[in-house]
Parts: sequence; C-alpha cells; structure tokens
Amino acid sequence: MYLIKGIRIEEDGFIVDGFKIDRREKYHLLLKKIDKIYLENKKDFLEKIAENNVKQTQRNKARIARERKEFEKIQESIILEKYNRFRWPKMLDLHKLNQLYMQDAKGIQDDFLVDEIGMTLYLRCKYGKEDMERMEKYIIRCHNCDNEIKGNGDFRQCSCGYQYSYKEYRRSFSKNNMPTGAAAKTFEIFIQKWNIAKTYNEKNILIDHLLHEFHLSLTSGAVHRPVAMNFIDGTRKQVETIINNLARKS
Repeated sequence: MYLIKGIRIEEDGFIVDGFKIDRREKYHLLLKKIDKIYLENKKDFLEKIAENNVKQTQRNKARIARERKEFEKIQESIILEKYNRFRWPKMLDLHKLNQLYMQDAKGIQDDFLVDEIGMTLYLRCKYGKEDMERMEKYIIRCHNCDNEIKGNGDFRQCSCGYQYSYKEYRRSFSKNNMPTGAAAKTFEIFIQKWNIAKTYNEKNILIDHLLHEFHLSLTSGAVHRPVAMNFIDGTRKQVETIINNLARKS
C-alpha cells in the first residue's frame, strides 16, 4: 500500500502526484498532505500490516518445518565439526579507527595500524563483493580452503571435507553484515587500489576516501542502513558518531 503513486525529478524541483515542489513552503505542504492521506487510510494500513504479519508467520513456520525435513534426510552425511563453520572477515574496531586519525593529525605514521585497518576494509570489500557474485550464480566459497563449491541442491561438500547449507550460507552472509549492493563499485575501486598501494600515505588516502563514501551514504537522506554498518563494529549511533567526527577532521 502506498501513500503516493510516484515522484518525477525535474531541473527546478520534483513532482509528487501532480504536486510540484520547488520551494520549502510547498515541501511542508506536501508533508501535511501525506499525513492527511495516512490518517484517512490508517485503519486499512494497520489491517494490511496485521494480515501480512500473519502470512509471514505462517511462511516462517512452513519454512522451518520444510528445512527440518531436509536436514533429517542428510543428517547421516553431516560431519558436525565441519558443517556450516563460517569465518567472515572481522569488522573494524572503531577505537583503532579513531586512533589512526588522531595519530595522523599529530604527524605520527603508524604503518602497522594503517595496514591492519586497510586490510580489514579490503577483506570485507573483497569477500562481500565476490561472495555475492558467487551466490548469484548459486556458488559458495569454502571458508576452510577458499575453493568454490558448485551444485544444485542446498547441501554442499568441499573437496577439503567441509560442508555447507547454501541457505545457511546466505543467511550467515547477511547476519554478519557483509557489504554489497549500491556501493559495490566503490568497493571494487578500493580493492584494486589497495593491491598496489605501498606507502603509508597511499594507504591512508584510500582509507580516507572509503570513509568519505561512508559519510556520503550517512548524509544522503536515504532511509537505508548506512554502508558503514557493514564495516565498523558498533551500534548505529556509535558508527554514525565516529563517521561524522572523522569527516569533520579530514
């Protein structure tokens, strides 16, 4: 259910359902109009949400029952200590990130720290991008030996002996906030340039450029989850705070 039918961007503003917004006063009028539409349809919205929640609960129960049966069929083949043992690249320690910037501002070039932070960003960019591309082809990567595992079914076994559920692989990818999506091109550029960066300054500039992209994502006004959350370990408030602080210092 939608409050508005469409938006068209023009050079001097934008049009929402025939209502042109070209100055702040009209923007506030539009918000009032949308509030009015919502209030007039609130009952229908709430009923639709409740209906969707019931359907989703039913789908979840059916999925769990189906996957339980699928697991029972392959249970005898599973080696528990080698089944779904995921090791995703670690996330950035926000305190170390802040430390790098504080030291750099004082003229202190910490090669070990810049390498640690840069490699953390590099590995999450690399495996986020590459693993998503693999999964789109129904391929997964073994987290024990890095070999690609192809197949048509859910159960996969690598030549090294490690075993995976394709569904659980995808869920683990999402649960661990691996980066992908609209910023994939930015990740690709960072991966390419990091591979040839040699000096402290070259590496630090690459890190700074990537954090600048995080800041643009944060301040874009879009309601999506900030891309920095895919890289920095912390609550949303902590991540937003450090990105905003570092943006002011850079």
